[in-house]
Amino acid sequence: MTRLFTDQISHIPETIDEYNQELKDKTGCGLVGLANHALGTEYETAFLAQKRAAVVPVTVGEGIIQGFSKSVAAILEYMGFEILVTNSSDVKGIKEAYQKKADILLMADDDEFIALNLEENKYVDNNWATARAYVNALELMVGGLKDRTVVVQGLGPIGREAVRALIEKEARIKVYDVDEQKMIKLTEEVESVEAVKNPEQELKHNKLILEATPVDNTIQEDYIDQKTYISAPGVPLGVCKTAISSIEDRLIHDPLQLGVSLMAAGVL
Repeated sequence: MTRLFTDQISHIPETIDEYNQELKDKTGCGLVGLANHALGTEYETAFLAQKRAAVVPVTVGEGIIQGFSKSVAAILEYMGFEILVTNSSDVKGIKEAYQKKADILLMADDDEFIALNLEENKYVDNNWATARAYVNALELMVGGLKDRTVVVQGLGPIGREAVRALIEKEARIKVYDVDEQKMIKLTEEVESVEAVKNPEQELKHNKLILEATPVDNTIQEDYIDQKTYISAPGVPLGVCKTAISSIEDRLIHDPLQLGVSLMAAGVL
């Protein structure tokens, strides 16, 4: 998981309803509906309201990101969960969540962001959840991915998980990463995946893009036309600022919302 900054997430509690409506407009599903689509579940708000979700602040590494726990809690509450942000952090926070009978815990440090189900002895990793959320969002936007070419840009943890999810969708997959060894390794492991040597040409030619890099301006304005759809879990957004207005209704991107929603639903 890329370490986020406060200014990237501080708006989430105040804009979650607007975000959910935009997601519905683009995919036909809000946060809960998209999680259900990805997981094959049928969770309803009334069911989620019976579950207590605890967010435990973690201080190790570079420390707590101001507003992170509040933003995660806002997403969970919007989905319907009863929420608890523990007063204590780290191990003491886990103890507090257990004492207050939380059903699931969400916690993050510099390297991992996970959801834990204490009763079911189950966990869901943010990389797994985020990748599947964005693949399913792309699928819903375009009406299916089977036998359609998707270019995955960036083969970090989320990009690699996205490739696995796209294989499940029977998509045709092309991949690019600035680290050529990552492409070589992946294509050796999965013969059906094609490594891209000229990303500019491929991004212009292929209209379904999953952008999973941690850098901006990887997708320029002249790569995009009216048939382009982009699902972009990478933070910051890789689409250049001048291109956003031309693809805004065919672009999925957020810093936390989709990943958190699928983590929480997926760990039940």
